[in-house]
Amino acid sequence: MSQEVYEMITRLDRERIETHLVVQCAPMISGMKVSNLLNVEKKLAPQMKQVLERSGISYYLLLESEDKATFLVYREDGLKAYLMQDRVCQSMKSFGYESLDLSDVLSRFQKRYADCMEQIAEFPHEMGLLLGYPVEDVEGFIENKGHNYLYAGYWKVYGHVEEKKALFNRYEEARKVLIQLLASGRSVSEMAACYA
Repeated sequence: MSQEVYEMITRLDRERIETHLVVQCAPMISGMKVSNLLNVEKKLAPQMKQVLERSGISYYLLLESEDKATFLVYREDGLKAYLMQDRVCQSMKSFGYESLDLSDVLSRFQKRYADCMEQIAEFPHEMGLLLGYPVEDVEGFIENKGHNYLYAGYWKVYGHVEEKKALFNRYEEARKVLIQLLASGRSVSEMAACYA
């Protein structure tokens, strides 16, 4: 994150869910990614429903504690299409997902994610796929146990490094632009509609 973006973030109201959405989910809001994780204080979660109501962006509660909530925030059509790609579909099936109906996938993943966070199960590597990461990087991460990566940005990269660096730079530029739009009074719904 550049110093300029960091300074813009510090001027935003952290009690607004829109600030968290833009900072954590800009690549998804701008249409470059199918989904993002969103971690917020539990007290901000009710605001999210109102903000995303007419945005074309969906969300699924993955975990809730006394004071925090974690959501998968996604564009439904994009996530469904990504999960139906041949390599992604094969990989999801290797993780035990027999049905790739989105509601079935999210329900099963939520249980696996919660079990991992409660330290009663291993890390659910399918998370990378649900976040739209390239299969080669998800598989590389598993095979190398998170080591021997060629580059680390939004995720650990195991192939096509220059392509991924350029993509990560576009993600950062999207974050900067969306933060500027939010600071100028645009809503997340307006931004999402522009990039739909």
